[in-house]
Order: sequence, then C-alpha cells, then structure tokens
Amino acid sequence: MATFNVKGNLNVKGDVIDGDKIINQTITNIQNIQSPAEFTQALQHLQGQIAALKEEKALLPAQKNEIEIVEAKIVGVVEASQSEKPSGGEIRKALNDAKAMLDSIGGATTSAIGLGAILAQIAEMAFKVFGG
Repeated sequence: MATFNVKGNLNVKGDVIDGDKIINQTITNIQNIQSPAEFTQALQHLQGQIAALKEEKALLPAQKNEIEIVEAKIVGVVEASQSEKPSGGEIRKALNDAKAMLDSIGGATTSAIGLGAILAQIAEMAFKVFGG
C-alpha cells in the first residue's frame, strides 16, 4: 500500500477509500433494507459498481467474462425481486453464486473482494425481505 504525504492542495477524482470505509458504509445501508423496493434499489446500485469493475485494466478476458455472468445473475435477481411472488431462497442462491464468482477473481482486484462482501450482505437481506 502506498502512503503519500502532501503539502498544499490535492485534487482527487473518483472514490477515495479510507480503509474499508466505503464498503462498510454500503453494508450498513444494506442492513437497513426494509422493503422489496429498497432491495431492488440496492441491487441496481450494485449493478453500476459491477459495470465499473469490468473496466479494471488488471482483469484478464476470462475474468471480464465472469463479471458479465455476474451482471446477468444480478439482472435476473432484479427481475425476480420485482415479480409477484419473489422466492427469497432462489434470490439468495443466485446472489451467493455471483459472490463466489467475484471471489474467484478477487486476487486481480480488491474491488471484486469488496463487491463480493456487499453481495453476501444483500443475499442475507433477501431472507429478511422475501423469506426463505
């Protein structure tokens, strides 16, 4: 990890990550989900983060393909969560599968590890929102 000592002004574009602060805040927000609409909103936010992950230069083509599969799983979960009778068990299984895929590419980028942790928390909230 690099440490920078700066005197004067510093202009930073993008997310500034202070340890796991962003990941922890996102997980805290997810833990407060109370409704199917909030659940879907969290998934849609996650979709944007996963799309950004796909742009990481350190990823191999096979890893980018895995991220596309994760994206497809998330789209399926969004659709399932908006159905007339969402199945919490099926939603959790799809999210856990997606998390496992992100974990498998975690060595290439720390973003994948963080998104995997977020997916795991969303999977747990599926049980709370939709039942078993």
